[in-house]
Amino acid sequence: MKISTLRKRFGDILVDVGIISNSQLKEALETQKITGEKLGTILAQMGVINEEVMLAFLGKQCGVSYVSLNEYGEIPPEVIQSVPESVARYQTLIPISKDPKTITIAMADPFNIFAIDDIKVMTGQDVNVVIASESEIKNAIDKYYSPASKLQSNLVSEILDTKTEVSDDEIINTLISDAVKNKSSDIHIEPQIHSLRIRHRIDGILRENPQLSKKYYEPILNKLKSMAGLNTAEHYMPQEGRIKVKIDEQNIDLRISVIPTITGERIALQILTHKLLCKDLSKLGFETETLAIYKKNIESSSGLIILTGPIYSGKTTTLYSTLAYLNHPDRNILTIENSVEYIIPGITHIQTRNAIGFTQNLTLQSIQKQNPDIIMIDEIHGQETANLTMNTALTGHLVFASLPISTTTNAIIHLNNMGIEPFMTSSALVMVVAQRLMRIICPHCKESYEIPKKNLKSIGIEAKSPKNKETVQLWRGKGCKNCNQTGYHGRTAIFEVLELDDKLRSLILERAPEIVLKQAAIKKGFITLREAAWRKVQSGISTAEEMLRITKFSE
Repeated sequence: MKISTLRKRFGDILVDVGIISNSQLKEALETQKITGEKLGTILAQMGVINEEVMLAFLGKQCGVSYVSLNEYGEIPPEVIQSVPESVARYQTLIPISKDPKTITIAMADPFNIFAIDDIKVMTGQDVNVVIASESEIKNAIDKYYSPASKLQSNLVSEILDTKTEVSDDEIINTLISDAVKNKSSDIHIEPQIHSLRIRHRIDGILRENPQLSKKYYEPILNKLKSMAGLNTAEHYMPQEGRIKVKIDEQNIDLRISVIPTITGERIALQILTHKLLCKDLSKLGFETETLAIYKKNIESSSGLIILTGPIYSGKTTTLYSTLAYLNHPDRNILTIENSVEYIIPGITHIQTRNAIGFTQNLTLQSIQKQNPDIIMIDEIHGQETANLTMNTALTGHLVFASLPISTTTNAIIHLNNMGIEPFMTSSALVMVVAQRLMRIICPHCKESYEIPKKNLKSIGIEAKSPKNKETVQLWRGKGCKNCNQTGYHGRTAIFEVLELDDKLRSLILERAPEIVLKQAAIKKGFITLREAAWRKVQSGISTAEEMLRITKFSE
């Protein structure tokens, strides 16, 4: 049976063979709409199917074996080291055996072909898949990789392991200090039914920390709300605010978001360190060719430059670094931002306030009388803002703006879909830049390995190596105490820079599809995100699996 067919009809198959009834399937599907959990997990929770029976049946239907990891025995260290912890946790899988040609992976979801392809590329081996319980896989990951508690301070361990009463101030200080020390970008504090879940995002990946007692939840929530000037009596509406703290003589801004859930108010703290927001352009991660194109176009006297990428892809850092680079006494630079992240001396920062009618559109219209040379808009919202931005760019101003779009060519199509006339886009647009953040291999545990060229061809990569050599040398991190066993330490950015020329402008006027725009750009030497990431892999900065992770939906 084909996997795609099985995925669509798994519940129906269980009904057909008499394992569950139609009413049980209907109840499980209704529950799935609410919880989003896997159908098999819900059926097991309902008690209508034993998890082992379900997994064995599922494995048989899709042609893979079922393995009980609790009964499997010890997995050798050299097998575990074949797959980085970050991949194991992100994809819910674990390697259990290997030989010179094949590695066997236990997976909770044998349909995850993206994960299988990633393992094939990063190990250079064929992949044999077996199916195992999700809970057993997670327990095995905790057993064989670094325990989450290694990321915690002594104080948090003391809170967990003893009945010592610790003040909420001390807990908050510890959580923030640990996050800054581990270079976390944000902290997530999530109330569960009986506990308090704490997670840090490090190098773009969320890491689970030991859970705290639920008794600490309300003191922490109320203290953080008070620090941010939020309403401590409001529990049913989202709230946002800012907190300023000083950690080890370093000024830290925390952006706090509180949102109500069925188990309490969920807290997210985004950590903003000023020194990371303004960098030298040469240190952002541009390739030599793309940096030259970027610098040439940001010196334009007018026109629109758009930065694209998902949230937390580094667009703010690139925009602020660019404004700092352009900041000279003879230039009048103004910004329009929903939330001002950092004040650059010599630049006028304007923060919108929608609640009182001081909107992005009103601000954009009003600042014309301030005679700005350069304007930065943190994100284009809707057709009206897009039209205003285009008109501003066409009347003698250089405008920088961002869009949460995946690629440069897709941004152009997005503008068309917003209702912007092609002649406006082709006339105003100077350059589009897309970016992602890519994790860097930990220098303390970096090692090289060989991978067959054929494995790279399957993902559209033409690898270069010495003549008659069928393998390519790549690098990875084994995992060590310096990187908390992840194999990565820090991040850099990758960029694709699309400079508009006459050919692209004429294609925009013709409403050409995205693939045609991209092909025309590539003929002119355009470096895609995948190519930029591959260059980082070839130079030993990052890994093949990281390249696949961050560019999966950009090709």
